[in-house]
Amino acid sequence: MRVLIVTPHQPRETGNRVTAERHHRGLENLGHQVTIVEPDTVAFAHALTSSFDIAHLLHAHRAGAPWLATGSPLPFAVTLTGTDIHGGLDDPAVGPTIREVMRQAAAVITQNRLTYAALQDEPELRDRLRYLPPGIELGTL
Repeated sequence: MRVLIVTPHQPRETGNRVTAERHHRGLENLGHQVTIVEPDTVAFAHALTSSFDIAHLLHAHRAGAPWLATGSPLPFAVTLTGTDIHGGLDDPAVGPTIREVMRQAAAVITQNRLTYAALQDEPELRDRLRYLPPGIELGTL
């Protein structure tokens, strides 16, 4: 399977980028081809003309808004981030975009058990909502 991961432009030390890299390694270890891109880059524009099977957006607002703007018919999953959940959903400026991304996503992923439990009350999400525990990888010296 060819997987496109879309993550916001941020320093490599941020949670979104660390999660993207972890998913990249895990999926490649399972035999999938994975490409990570950031919105508003040449790589993102090129990825939209390439053949992927699915996209994974790592941030409902900062990756999801640019994704929706492309009008791509490619199915996608979205991982909700801390900023999406804590303030974003209730923010009148970005909340509607986050909710639209969640509405269109084939799967909505959270790495927080409390968020997973809270979103279970939303019937339109219940069947597409997934809890994916965060993980760590220990390096070598």
